[in-house]
Order: sequence, then C-alpha cells, then structure tokens
Amino acid sequence: MKNLKLFFLLLLVCQRSFSQAPEIWGVAKSTINSSSYTIYKTDTSLNNPVTTVKVLSSQIDGTPTGNLVKGIYDSLIYGVLTSQSGLFKIYKINTLTNHFSILYQTTTANQGTYVVGELMKHPNGKYYGMTSSGGSQGLGVLFEWNPIANTYQ
Repeated sequence: MKNLKLFFLLLLVCQRSFSQAPEIWGVAKSTINSSSYTIYKTDTSLNNPVTTVKVLSSQIDGTPTGNLVKGIYDSLIYGVLTSQSGLFKIYKINTLTNHFSILYQTTTANQGTYVVGELMKHPNGKYYGMTSSGGSQGLGVLFEWNPIANTYQ
C-alpha cells in the first residue's frame, strides 16, 4: 500500500512537471501609437514574459472587443472588432505566420450590435457569443458562428 501511495505521488509530480501551462492571449491598445493594438501571449505559469505576436494597423476598422480565443483544432486565434455603429467583425490570426484576416462581418443591426465579452468555443467546433443590443427586439442576440462553414446565426 505504501508503494502504491508513493507511485501516485510520483505520478502527480511528473504530470505537473511535464504539463505545459496554458497560453493566455490578449489584446491591448498600443502605447506607441494610440490608434493601433498589440496582440500578445503569455502563459499561466507567470514564469514566461509576454510575447508580442501581431500589431494591428490603424487601418483596421473597429476596436477589439473581449479576449482572444485559441482555436480548437488549429493554430489560429479568434477575436472580435466592433465598429462605432456596433456592427462587428470576427477575425483570425494564424499564430504560425501572424497572418491577420477578417472572416465574417455583420451587416445589419438585426444580427446584433455591440458584442459583450468574448467568443466562447465549444467542442463541436463552433463559437458562441452575445450582443447587448440589436436583434429583432433591439435587446441583443445570442449568436453561433461556424468557422468551417463560415456561417452565422
């Protein structure tokens, strides 16, 4: 019994030693140019410094909303840009190439305006979110975005 306890203790220590700390992705307003944003990453161990991944140019229409979300099955991170009118765009950045692209954009207030929080990923591969206004009653919407089919509902 004593050997079994020792084995489980050793297994726990090894698992913690070799497991990688999850990455945390974020976006912040640039301190150099107030009209651009920096996308960065770090990890939960707090032992690694913040690494800058991509600087969005001031030509991108919108303000980043919420946190960034790492893709489920790929090397992509996803985020939302909200315009002054509240319409929004879902974008991705490939973490291997730092390539930025807009994937989907809303075109009417009926699709929802002013995203609240962040996109939430589901194991089914789809992302979910909510808005504070817009929709058929003007009270906001819950939405689903499918990155594979690029559909929004």
